[in-house]
Amino acid sequence: MKVLTLLILASTILALASCSKNKDDDRGGNGDFPKISAGLNSIFFIDAERSLWASGRNSEGQLGDGTNISKLVPVRVERNVISVASGNTHTLFVKSDNSLWVCGANTYGELGDGTRLAHTEPIWIMDGVAQVAAGANVSVILKTDGTVWTTGRNLYSALGDGTYADRTTPVRILENVKKVTAKGTITFFLKNDNTLWVSGVSVVRLGGGPPRPVVPIQVAEDVATMECGPSHVLFVKNDHTLWAFGNNLDGAWGIPTPTHSVEELPIKIMDNVLKAAAGDSYTLMIKTDNSLWGTGLNRYGELGLGFPGLTRVATRIMEGVREVAANRNISIIIKSDGTIMTAGLNDQGQLGDGTLYTRASFVPVRNQ
Repeated sequence: MKVLTLLILASTILALASCSKNKDDDRGGNGDFPKISAGLNSIFFIDAERSLWASGRNSEGQLGDGTNISKLVPVRVERNVISVASGNTHTLFVKSDNSLWVCGANTYGELGDGTRLAHTEPIWIMDGVAQVAAGANVSVILKTDGTVWTTGRNLYSALGDGTYADRTTPVRILENVKKVTAKGTITFFLKNDNTLWVSGVSVVRLGGGPPRPVVPIQVAEDVATMECGPSHVLFVKNDHTLWAFGNNLDGAWGIPTPTHSVEELPIKIMDNVLKAAAGDSYTLMIKTDNSLWGTGLNRYGELGLGFPGLTRVATRIMEGVREVAANRNISIIIKSDGTIMTAGLNDQGQLGDGTLYTRASFVPVRNQ
């Protein structure tokens, strides 16, 4: 009887282990993977096996494949990657051992290696890194101890170090931070107490603070996640309300305000939102029911509505979406089943679908 009980117990454990493995092995499973990132004219994704793939413009070696040749289809760059971010022409990624690697342009020291030399293959920078973000020529590094380090071009003090001097090696600026994001010359930090802080500025004053904050200033509280575009900022609070400030050009927020309204203080624009992404005067939102919505400038079909053209009202695009990213004129999503899809401008192969055709509807990325 005792032997039978042990056999049953062993079988139960093996069955549970098998179920657990199968759940992680499902497409879109494996924890928070796949992950996506949109560069200026490129896309990056980390698949469920933690391999990093890249497609699009590669003029400065930002894809990290050792060449300067643009790619129409994603190429594998590295294995064992947990975080990736791409600026205009440089890329950062973090491996599973928390080491930071970089590649691409280095005109302003954005690679953080102490030089201004570009690299077409990834080079190691430091250890102990949890997450990265990238502005136009800015790198933002969140370490595992919650400190934030920045390097690169310091236009409008995007580095948040209290100066306007460019940096070629990372400088420590904040602590007690759990998430970072950046775009253009704007950098955002979400602290452990859920307060949102900003440094730098784009074309407008943001958050009602100084026009050029040389050190990070607080702009919101009770924030769950945030994203910024070239000229407008989005953040979702813990109650799932979506807020925006900056430029509401061409209906980027989906609410009725003057065409070129500039708001210095956050305005609530939608309820029941999980996360959002900001492109060039357009916004994509995932609601709590996993439906994808979009509004704003849709010059190249980047909203994925099936046609190009301006829309000033938030419009439902599709169901079953769990991640979204955008940059300038390209959008990238992950569906609930793990499928990665793109829409928008494709003149450099940045949509990763094997063509140079601009897409007004979301299409699957190749090699996923």
